[in-house]
Amino acid sequence: MINYSEETIYKYECGDCDCKWSSTAFHKYIHCPECNHIAEVFSVGDARNVFRTPDKLSEVINTLNLPMLAVGNEELVEPITSDKMTCPHCGKEHTLGYGKNEDGTESKMLTFYKCPETEKTYLYGIEGKKIK
Repeated sequence: MINYSEETIYKYECGDCDCKWSSTAFHKYIHCPECNHIAEVFSVGDARNVFRTPDKLSEVINTLNLPMLAVGNEELVEPITSDKMTCPHCGKEHTLGYGKNEDGTESKMLTFYKCPETEKTYLYGIEGKKIK
């Protein structure tokens, strides 16, 4: 049995250019480094190179307990025009934060804010648009 930890290795395969690579970061789907098409994980293993086959991937993904969120275009209508927002939890103004790309540069893919009163981080927007 694989112990899912920092030592877990995910193997990816692109169906367009037949590129294959490994990573210690899990992504159900990821951009191929060669052709930039969407690739998906096809096997998972650990440092001993014990890999699971595709028929076991749903079990692997389920055991990771990854939080999932689905947002459609109808929930993303208003552009984010400020670096601050009024918190619906405490009524105070908070500064918006952004994720980082692999090279450390700021990414506008996800926008979030932290509320000191609830001590939680909340998703505010996706790709520069507020979530309704």
